[in-house]
Amino acid sequence: MPCPCSLETSDILPHEAPGPSVTGPTASVLSRASNVNINGTPTINVAGRDVHNITNNDYGNIFLTNDWKPMLKHIISMEKVKEDLNKKLKEKLNPITNPVKKQIYCAEGTRLQLLDDICQWVVKPDNHYVAWIYGLAGSGKSAAAVSLAERLRKMDSQVTLALTFHCVKGQETSNTFQLVPTICYHLAQCVPQYAKALVDVFEKDASLHAGSIPIREQLSRFLQPLYKMDQNQYAASTYIIIDGLDEWGKPADQYIFLENLQSHLQKIGGIYIVVTSRQERDIARAMNNSSIVQSFNLTASYPAHQDIAKFFEMHFGINTAHKLSRHDIDALTKKAGNLFLWANTAVNYLDMQYSLKTGIETLLNTKEQTARDIIENPYSELYDLYGAVLDNVPRLKSKMGIQLFQLVIGVITSAYEPVTVKALTKMLEQQSQVAIDYSMVDGMINDLPAVLSTNNGQIFYHLSLAEFLRGSEQCPTQYRISHKHCHEMLANMCLKMMMRELKFNICNLETSLKRNSEVLDLEERIEQQISPQLQYSVKWWGYHIENGNCSDETSTNMMDFISGSHTIFWIECMSWLQTVTGIKANAKKVGAWSRTHKVNKKVVVHMQ
Repeated sequence: MPCPCSLETSDILPHEAPGPSVTGPTASVLSRASNVNINGTPTINVAGRDVHNITNNDYGNIFLTNDWKPMLKHIISMEKVKEDLNKKLKEKLNPITNPVKKQIYCAEGTRLQLLDDICQWVVKPDNHYVAWIYGLAGSGKSAAAVSLAERLRKMDSQVTLALTFHCVKGQETSNTFQLVPTICYHLAQCVPQYAKALVDVFEKDASLHAGSIPIREQLSRFLQPLYKMDQNQYAASTYIIIDGLDEWGKPADQYIFLENLQSHLQKIGGIYIVVTSRQERDIARAMNNSSIVQSFNLTASYPAHQDIAKFFEMHFGINTAHKLSRHDIDALTKKAGNLFLWANTAVNYLDMQYSLKTGIETLLNTKEQTARDIIENPYSELYDLYGAVLDNVPRLKSKMGIQLFQLVIGVITSAYEPVTVKALTKMLEQQSQVAIDYSMVDGMINDLPAVLSTNNGQIFYHLSLAEFLRGSEQCPTQYRISHKHCHEMLANMCLKMMMRELKFNICNLETSLKRNSEVLDLEERIEQQISPQLQYSVKWWGYHIENGNCSDETSTNMMDFISGSHTIFWIECMSWLQTVTGIKANAKKVGAWSRTHKVNKKVVVHMQ
């Protein structure tokens, strides 16, 4: 069932970006053709403009007259040019070619006014190049972004949706240096002339790589080629959705990105950005004083009480076998405030209860919040709900259960990307505090469906849960998690995992004379030879070391790691995973950590 503009970090699936249209010289070849359809080639309409994705490339079965052969050769040549341009852009920009896609959307009949108003802005932006949708965590920003993207795809005769980019803290989409290159790469898929111009930028400076320059310079270098392009080059106004910007980078990065992006958009024309975020200080500073920003305040302008009540009605029904009365609906809606996340979590919690009536009484009997309480902490009701969910787990009544909770949930909420239950178990086996097996980890996750979700085997949670467990005074002491301790624990897990699984020629190549791109079955080799837990460890160990405590165990494991051949094997593994830029990032973080904590100088020298 669709959630009502709910969880912002759950149900994530691989992004399915639409294929680019082919424009330019190809169209002129068929300028007088009408409704041409050749087996194995695109279908071209009467104007020769709209070229659809090729679905059959079996050119061997084509029977053509001599008049058509030059046209076919030209199409094949153009496809080869596009392929070569994309290859160069991927190498230099290092974009996220398939950004994660959240499969959450507004429940039927909810958030209609908000979506209508945004679409009205899309049709008539009036020099507002940026739309800012903002509200509290859990107010349904991500679901609105997904539903908006769905609407824009239906408006493809008027607009082009180039990219929907969901920033998720701890995943690659929160990486500071990858947002701008990813935007530019996907714009290049929509505007072939821009793709060629971007490649020219890199060819003029062979040493230039997107990940090696700051955000301000990324925007300047990579967007300026659009200044010179005629807006008629775009089939329609082009839109990019950036969801959850507050989960990307640091506050200063967010301000620099928005401030500079707005300046470039005014000079480019025809490209528009939709941003969703919390109303964080630096984002608000960049947005509030800008004449080109159209704001949509979810809290003040789009109260969600009626939509939340409708969601409860859709899920439970009124006066049905569940016996959920109108009074219950109204009371739960009041508790939810303006947070769809509260409603979604409450529904998941109630679904677990043997007695619906008892479950509702538990939720409604929490401390009544005053207007002042809500102003001081708008998440107070949500945090009370999280506490009720945890108190309802029988496993957490024992000391052993609490210890397991601290380990499992601590790692999940401190990891930099989602992990599977199996990979999580393998990593937890490296710590020595508690003997762990798969059934224990899986059991803990299954106990918490109200606050955790799984998709494709990976575990997801809402950022507000981590904030509740780490720093809220409303979090009962037994559930609190030390963020630094978890990073220290993860750092040691990663170091042990690398020393255990890294080895020479890990992908079992027959020869070292081939480039990575020449190894045709590289993806299969990686899947077979580099375990998910090792892939995680090689990418993030330095980040966990930087953010953790400096214990004797960490220092010892660090010295063991650099004393042998593990670092060489690590670099090779990073190369296979096409994350070479992460080598420098990890080394820099470990070097800084060792200087700060005055660890053995060998670490600093080795990381340099």
